[in-house]
Amino acid sequence: MRRPSWIICLLLSAAPAAVKASDDHGLRILPASPTVELPFLVVVEDAWPTNCAGAVSLTVEADTIELVATPAEESPGETCAPTPLPFARVVNPGADAPDVAFAEAVQVRYLFATDAGLELRAEQEFRFTHEAPEQFPPIATGSRVSNQLESSGLFLEQQGQTLTALLADYAEDGSAVWYYAAGPLVGLAFTAPLQRLAAADCPAPPCARAMPVDVGRVDLAFVDVGSLDGGRVLASFADVALAGQAETGDAFDYRRFRFHRDPSLSGLDPALPDLNGRWIAVARRLDGLLENAASLEITYERIDVVNGETTYVYSGRVVGTRIPMEPVEIACVLGSAAPGEPDYCEVRGSLDIAAATCRSIRWDVVDITYDRAAGFANCAITNFAIDSTLDLVRAPW
Repeated sequence: MRRPSWIICLLLSAAPAAVKASDDHGLRILPASPTVELPFLVVVEDAWPTNCAGAVSLTVEADTIELVATPAEESPGETCAPTPLPFARVVNPGADAPDVAFAEAVQVRYLFATDAGLELRAEQEFRFTHEAPEQFPPIATGSRVSNQLESSGLFLEQQGQTLTALLADYAEDGSAVWYYAAGPLVGLAFTAPLQRLAAADCPAPPCARAMPVDVGRVDLAFVDVGSLDGGRVLASFADVALAGQAETGDAFDYRRFRFHRDPSLSGLDPALPDLNGRWIAVARRLDGLLENAASLEITYERIDVVNGETTYVYSGRVVGTRIPMEPVEIACVLGSAAPGEPDYCEVRGSLDIAAATCRSIRWDVVDITYDRAAGFANCAITNFAIDSTLDLVRAPW
């Protein structure tokens, strides 16, 4: 952690030839080098060209794992707007194709169906190992929510390399239900049987407690775990249907619940970071030779929708200076139309931090918590600009 010196404190044999694209479209293998006989997950994050969700097919062979995304076609009476729709897919090849004996080396390919044929958007190769999975620092446990499922809560606890997950949600009939899973955390992948806590059949007291019932499987992929806010958990449920769940097979993105939230943000996307209030902004050159700080007051203003992309706009103003400073806009973009683009907040224009004028200021949302944010900028004194960090620390006053 940087501290300022002054301390605040997815095989189609008849398929057309695929065209290789450069973007990895969020293709991940977890763990990167799977251990023989242990589970592993494949994650793809991309965007449909319209706001109508398509389908992703999975083919598993001994030496090939292939995911093919096919956009939806408009049905009678349905109109698909040309607004990109982000999606994520988490697959468990070993569990979904249990009869396949994998080769030592496996090629993972992600293709997207276009009018011109199949476009190869990403590919990776991995080799199985007999070594124990890589261990990471403990994940960010606690309460998590997803804006894809209203009133859904995921609660995680880790002890050593064992993880427990409790999902508070609703069954297809609308009744409240609890699901529970426990098992080993394999690198940044978790897969375990999912149990439903059954209601006790109690015609008259005393009532016997009911035993949990196996209902399916849960797969959790942990992404951006090194970020300040604890990263994202992409959750996929097999053989389990939740109330209000779209039948797309998409993974649900759970993020840490933000307990501290300004009332002005009520009803907005829960993934929107709460920037309201007074901050200390610290601009520091990457070479560490120069540091500037200023007090920054931030207030939520409005929502802008441009070309189908929603932007949440804050107003920020440096305060405590002799000459009053003009406010700047801080725009937060959630669910960007660009595949693989993380949610972020950026300053429109420049911001004067003491003697430094900073531009291209950006904080990824995963690096914003209630009391601090870590970002980057290009800051200059006179006409000489240099890449810098621009961190925020919530002021104690």
